[in-house]
Amino acid sequence: MVHMKNYKKLAFLFLLSTIPAFAQGNKPLAGLNIMLDPGHGGADSGAVGHLGLKESDTNLRVARYLKMLLEHDGANVTLTRTQDKSLPLSKRVELSNEAMPDLFISVHHNASLNPKPQNHTEIYYNALDSGVSKFVGEHMTEGFEEAKFTDYSKKIPAGFYVLRNNNAPAILTEGSYISVPDSEKNLRSGKGLTNEAAILWKAIRKAYEKGPLKIDLYNGASEKLIMDSPYFNILFTANKAIKNVKASINNSNIANVDIKNIMAYPMTYSLYNSSPLKSGKYELTMMAESYEGMPSAKKKINLEVNLPVNKIGFKPVAQYIPMGFKGRFPIDVVLFDEQNNLNTRTINAKLEYNNNSEELVTDESGITTAFLELKGDETKEVKVCVTADNGVKSQISLPIAMPVQRFVLGKLTGFNDMPLPNAAIKHNGKTIAKTNQKGLFYFDYPLSTKDFEIEVQPGPGHNSFTQTLTTNGEPVILPLLEASAVSPALLNKKIAIMAQSSLDNMVSNLTKPLTYSGAKVCRLDMPANQEKPEYLAVLEANRIKDLYLVISMKVEKIKDIQIRHYHSSKNGKKLADAVKNTFMQNYPNISVKSTAGSDYELGHTGATSIVIAIPEQPDENTREALINQVSHALKNN
Repeated sequence: MVHMKNYKKLAFLFLLSTIPAFAQGNKPLAGLNIMLDPGHGGADSGAVGHLGLKESDTNLRVARYLKMLLEHDGANVTLTRTQDKSLPLSKRVELSNEAMPDLFISVHHNASLNPKPQNHTEIYYNALDSGVSKFVGEHMTEGFEEAKFTDYSKKIPAGFYVLRNNNAPAILTEGSYISVPDSEKNLRSGKGLTNEAAILWKAIRKAYEKGPLKIDLYNGASEKLIMDSPYFNILFTANKAIKNVKASINNSNIANVDIKNIMAYPMTYSLYNSSPLKSGKYELTMMAESYEGMPSAKKKINLEVNLPVNKIGFKPVAQYIPMGFKGRFPIDVVLFDEQNNLNTRTINAKLEYNNNSEELVTDESGITTAFLELKGDETKEVKVCVTADNGVKSQISLPIAMPVQRFVLGKLTGFNDMPLPNAAIKHNGKTIAKTNQKGLFYFDYPLSTKDFEIEVQPGPGHNSFTQTLTTNGEPVILPLLEASAVSPALLNKKIAIMAQSSLDNMVSNLTKPLTYSGAKVCRLDMPANQEKPEYLAVLEANRIKDLYLVISMKVEKIKDIQIRHYHSSKNGKKLADAVKNTFMQNYPNISVKSTAGSDYELGHTGATSIVIAIPEQPDENTREALINQVSHALKNN
């Protein structure tokens, strides 16, 4: 009988026998921090082979063997789990983001419903990180190919949860297909498991044979930079000479970012921009590359650009203050910086009028509505003065006059009392007013007219309506108007559509009702000249913050329309079923199936995703009916 401790010792001695003799005297991975994540565990067994082998057990055993090999080479290695227990994906990512290892590897083994699947290896690297994870992933792919561990191996850009949410360079490995009998048999043996661990270890060893490239901010500077200039100059150091740096800034089209070597200080560099930034908050991401071709891990720096206010302007909501007006009277305050751009940061300004003084907090829209508390006994003009935090001052005088026409000062709100800006107020087809960012508007009409009908057009997301303003003779009317939402479920939701150009007409027909319902729809790039255009589209989707839904539209050699969803996505299945059900209710003669799919875009986006697959030659009526039912299902689910 072999005790567990002795078994582990024998396994480790077997692994050591695979290390070349010349390598056993050094520590090529010394100083490298690696986190291994054995996938699944506990109640979540993952894939299960025909003979009952559980993926969760296999993942853990491979990770343990790999840990021994990496530690023998001097690496510091931790496991997200050491036992057969459940561990949420969020916890795995949390552990990584707390430890910030040089490399995170999630170990898995795949399965297929295909009765005769090819046994192959898949190495997934974080598509949002084209640096270390891709670099190491290439070596892993080559290692599995050379070892002929499976029929073939491929490297795939990915958006799995543990990859796209990971701040460390992250890879997910699918060593082989546990659902293939020969592969399951191999993985049940110690030799098969240790061989897989050895392939991964050798690949990591080869990737780091010339040492990792590490960059850091100079003298441990903060990773948040607050500036009062549109230009930044960030000093950083590296542990070896840098060939180039790739840098990007979100929410900005700034492309002119460069580096220069600080000659007086070895391995010290300056990263700077030559195109100015506007006021606002940005995330700068930088990644360096050494002359040996080794990339560094990404470094993220939060930039907060607070450009001084250079000019203050006013936009009165109404042309004058009606005599006797009592209550809150609005006036828009507009702040500009030295580049004549709207101030898009929150600042404290001072508002003064009629011997009153109060704080005015601006918002990120660049235009802030101030309210003057009037008593109704003002007879002269009201002087308004605003002073910004840097001392810039401006003032305006608002006249007080007796209305010669009916004075209408109103407010328009929509779903959940949200103010509706840029809405058109019309009379007899002519626009007579536009709402400001707070939903406020002003117009006047003849005193001789008692009832006055207006048409309100709020824009996308809310229904237009007509309203009759009735007066009992008073000259000032303060109406509160409310618009109903077209679809509360879609209002302000971000939806991305991916489809080849041949489906432009269908995409356009779907975009129109979604936009009308208030959704923010974008088209993802699907270049026809690329072998896997969905890779680029998914990468683009995962860069969109707060994305609600991805809709992928395809034409395939299938008999029936298919609405596919990711197998473990409850929201995706609910939506796919809703599309199928509403279609069958209205078009019972057309077959539609709702099913789990293996499409790349289903499993690699953070947002809920569905695939709409249509036969190659459906008639136009069928296509139109499909778009109508998809739109209907989205509005009501």
